[in-house]
Amino acid sequence: MASSRATWVFTVLSLTTSASAISGFDSPRARWPRCWPSSPACSCSPRSASAAIAPSQGVASGSWYGLNGLAEAASDYASALLGVCAWALFGMAIAVFVRSIPVALGIGIVWAGPLEHILQDSWTSADRWFPGLLLESLTAGGTDDVALGRALALVGVYVAVAVSAAAVMFARRDVTG
Repeated sequence: MASSRATWVFTVLSLTTSASAISGFDSPRARWPRCWPSSPACSCSPRSASAAIAPSQGVASGSWYGLNGLAEAASDYASALLGVCAWALFGMAIAVFVRSIPVALGIGIVWAGPLEHILQDSWTSADRWFPGLLLESLTAGGTDDVALGRALALVGVYVAVAVSAAAVMFARRDVTG
C-alpha cells in the first residue's frame, strides 16, 4: 500500500516537473531538458523522450548537448538554487517571528501564492517589488518585466533584512518562559 502511494506521489511530481520544464521551451532562451529519475513504468528516460518529441513541436534541440547548453543548464540550476535558498530563509524568518511552523507555512503560502498575484492584477508594478513575485523572476532567470539583476539584488536585500530581523528577535527572545 505504501509503495503504491509513493509511486502515485512520484508520478504527480514527475508530471508537474515535466510540465514546468516543457513550458520553458517557448521562450527565446534555449532550455536544457530537465532531468529526473525515470519511473519503473516508463521504458525510456525523459531526456530521450524530450529529444524525440522536440522536433515534432518545432523546438530545436541541437544546442542542448553542447557547451552553450551546459552553460545554460548551469545558469538555470544556479537560479533555481538561489530561489530555493531564498524561499527557505524567508520561511525560517517567518517561523521565528510567529514561533510556529504551521502558522508560518500558512502565512507564507497565502502571501506568496494568491495574495501577491491578486495584488499584481491591480498594481502593475507589483512584480518589481513583492518578494514572492521577485523570486519567481529570479528562478525564471529574469522576465520581460523584471531583469535578473534587479530580482537578485532586491531578493538579496529582502532576505538580508528578514534574516537579520529574525536573528535579533531570536536573540532577544525569552526561551525559558
